[in-house]
Amino acid sequence: MSPDNEPQPPNEDELLNNILPSYHMFQSTVSKNLTPTNENYSIDPPTYEMTPITSETPSLLTFSRMQSPVDERLETDNYFPQSDNDSVTYNQESEDMWKNSILANADKLPNLTHKKNSMSECLQIDIQVTEKVCQSGIKPIFMDPSNREFKQGDYLHGYVTIRNTSDQPIPFDMVYVVFEGTFTTLDTSSGTISTEMPALRFKFLTMLDLFASWSYANIDRLITDNGDPHDWCNGETDPYDNTLLSIDVKRLFQPNVTYKRFFTFKIPDKLLDSTCDQYNLPTHTEIPPTLGIDRNSFPPSFLLANQHLIVKDLSFSDSCLAYRIDARVIGKASDYKYKVDKDHNTSRPNLSPMMSNDSVKLRQLYDVADDTFKTNLRSGKSMRDEDYYQCLIPFKKKSITGSSKYLGIISLSTIKEHYKIRYTPPTRFGKAPPPNDTELLIPLELNYFTESSTPLKNLPEIKAIDVEVVALSIRSKKHPIPIEFTTDMLFAEKEIDIKKSQPANFNSLVVARFSNYLNEFHKLIKGVGNEALRLETKLYQDVKCLASLKTKYINLPISNLVFETTSQNGIGTTTEVKSLQWQEEQSEKGKLFTKKFAVRMNLNNCSSKSNDNSSKGLDRITLVPSFQTCFASRLYYIKMTVRLNHGDSLLVNVPLNIHRY
Repeated sequence: MSPDNEPQPPNEDELLNNILPSYHMFQSTVSKNLTPTNENYSIDPPTYEMTPITSETPSLLTFSRMQSPVDERLETDNYFPQSDNDSVTYNQESEDMWKNSILANADKLPNLTHKKNSMSECLQIDIQVTEKVCQSGIKPIFMDPSNREFKQGDYLHGYVTIRNTSDQPIPFDMVYVVFEGTFTTLDTSSGTISTEMPALRFKFLTMLDLFASWSYANIDRLITDNGDPHDWCNGETDPYDNTLLSIDVKRLFQPNVTYKRFFTFKIPDKLLDSTCDQYNLPTHTEIPPTLGIDRNSFPPSFLLANQHLIVKDLSFSDSCLAYRIDARVIGKASDYKYKVDKDHNTSRPNLSPMMSNDSVKLRQLYDVADDTFKTNLRSGKSMRDEDYYQCLIPFKKKSITGSSKYLGIISLSTIKEHYKIRYTPPTRFGKAPPPNDTELLIPLELNYFTESSTPLKNLPEIKAIDVEVVALSIRSKKHPIPIEFTTDMLFAEKEIDIKKSQPANFNSLVVARFSNYLNEFHKLIKGVGNEALRLETKLYQDVKCLASLKTKYINLPISNLVFETTSQNGIGTTTEVKSLQWQEEQSEKGKLFTKKFAVRMNLNNCSSKSNDNSSKGLDRITLVPSFQTCFASRLYYIKMTVRLNHGDSLLVNVPLNIHRY
């Protein structure tokens, strides 16, 4: 048979088995309780005989309250339910079964990996990631996962080896091989970043490979397998490297023996609904992208030596959202001679801005100008006032004495639209999308209204137009975020006289507002007492969360702007803003002049403002896809500023969504 006619190896979906764990397997692996038991795994289990279905053998449910050294007050009679109250108690406790399991709290247990412990130092654990499904006797093709970008539906294949280098057996209670997604905020209260005890660790994804982890059963990992589930396969080795494929049934790592466990994970399309069980927000169950540097996985020396590999994703320096494959050997502290000091156990707010307190004349001028602008914007179009973003400022003339005279009102507006571009991966992860996928065309309309006759030469002129991508990172340090963020929370729909007051942003529209609510709560509690107020704990935590959100803004200027105008002769383009001419419009009140044009931009022309390490282009500056989770979010918008020749500026913002597909 020629090489061209050789049959292709089966893909992952055809080769891998889908494993539905039994209840006993679930109890002994996934939901294994934090409370250690006094089981002695070195003693062979008793031999059982088949019993009729009518046997009164108690259900395995009762074993979830097995006696442990921590709680010796339990009597033998309490192992088995005697009344309906016990079943109610069990059902109530089963709701928190996952939260109280070892698997959910493994990161809170003392980690002996980097501690001087004679037994843990003798355990060598190595994780290798491969291109294809690992099979016994077949040479694996290794890959470096840091050089590849994964997405939903991709497989992660590989194996874990565990070797006991000592001359004595090392006991263990459980071996887990997991794929996890975690958001971590490190503690910086001391002024330095501490990786030992993070301020927050939120685990939004936990996937357990039942075959790779220790369990009581012999599981058929591949469809081609046809093993006996009760056969432990003791002594079975991989012919490729003579490693032992099964872990000791007595839960002992034998001296100078290398154990190998194959694993496969498939990145899910979405997270479980229970990830956001408090608020059930749809955006919080989307798979978020990797963000920031996992300082627990990479020591400072490695980061300094590999600066060229660090992705510039504009994240917080002390926070990261990361995925990792972990192999964890869990045992009793007493077995490892480790002393444990202690147990480790919406309604949408009104976000409309308020008008500044100006003189009566200026207020009247604003009202008349605003009505005129609205009429002009809606001419020939079925638009409402809420269909565009707008900024208004007064145009005034200063005299020699220092007094000012208001001559008119200038307005900058754009149609409301949610703009989106495709995500561009870093260069080493893949090709950039076509230029059209990162290009935007945003229409702008500049209006000038005056009640007096004004020659064209005295009209305000555009000096420059600046366009920036604003990357907004948001995080919560303690409580889950109770709402989904909308564009109304990022910036104001209408800005008035931004020279007197700073333009609204997320901090002023959300954080500052809920800070005021929190202060009011504190005043009420202090004044009337919490007993009389009866404030709900959940409501208080929600307000406190929104009031204490941390934000980080990164503005990326965009260059090579092109301005397009439409006339009877067709579409004209220019790169000079001064060539954009005023056109007089018909108005029942006063004089109205308009400049209508569109700004064409390519976000691949964005650049960082950093003088030390400036970068340009989306292949060097990574704008990760927009996302929201229970503790972190990344949102974007386009900020457009029109600078006038007399020194004033107008700005409007439009929402931007960066998507992967």
